[in-house]
Amino acid sequence: MSRNVLLTSSNLRLDSRRPLEVRPITCTLDVLKGLEIDGSASVEQGLTRVSVSVCGPREPRAARGAGNARQDRVVINVEIQTATFSGVDRRKRGRNDRRTVEMASSIKNTFEPVIMGQLYPRAQIDIYVIILQQDGGTLSAAINATSLALSHAGIAMISPIASISVACLHDTPLLDPCGQEESELPFLTVACLATRPIEMLDGEARDDAMEGDEEDRLGKLTLVTLESRLSTDRFEGMMRLGQQACVVIGQELERVTRAWAEPLSARIRSRGLGAGSKLAVQSEAMETNA
Repeated sequence: MSRNVLLTSSNLRLDSRRPLEVRPITCTLDVLKGLEIDGSASVEQGLTRVSVSVCGPREPRAARGAGNARQDRVVINVEIQTATFSGVDRRKRGRNDRRTVEMASSIKNTFEPVIMGQLYPRAQIDIYVIILQQDGGTLSAAINATSLALSHAGIAMISPIASISVACLHDTPLLDPCGQEESELPFLTVACLATRPIEMLDGEARDDAMEGDEEDRLGKLTLVTLESRLSTDRFEGMMRLGQQACVVIGQELERVTRAWAEPLSARIRSRGLGAGSKLAVQSEAMETNA
């Protein structure tokens, strides 16, 4: 398909969106009920659908994290599975597939600086990502779903994370590109702090990547991926646009998280559960992350 038809004379894209219009986003928490997991969430961005489950913090298992366990911080493992029916390419992708390994590494690197790892020494958190449908923005959808699943699990973070992809057609940036746009155009994926970061406990300093005034960290980048060549000016413009879009997406993630946490908090207060109970601890962490 020619690039000329990716944007019509009416300034409309393939799916009738404006250049700066994001696809509809549907977020759901607690999607895997009844399983032995601590948190789960799913995100649909257009036709892209990703489900994430979180287990932990827990003691490292001998086969995985025991040898890598750190005395002062948590070990984070990320595993990705892609359904064979998820996209046009029906080839089965294993754990060692290059794209799968790169995506898992990107997700891990995104959340390691924001999870309060010093609260979970010698523990591990396992993140399982299942890609059910692919039509562009797969990594950003996986990051958004992971952020929600970690919040649902009650894992303390200095801020939730929001993510979006940005493509470029000539001099026109396209927010949240679909699969066809990603295959034809250079694009980048950014992930940012979605809210003002909360203070670390006991006055402990944050990681160097998180330093700066709180106002400056609103929308601060935690990940940028780019597989195509771009001029410096275009790259900076797309990155700034992605940061601004992440703030808006972060508000939606916060709304969904609060909508789930508030009824839970009300039930805890009505039943008079103690401050140290598991439900009370989870509710407190959910409200803090929101």
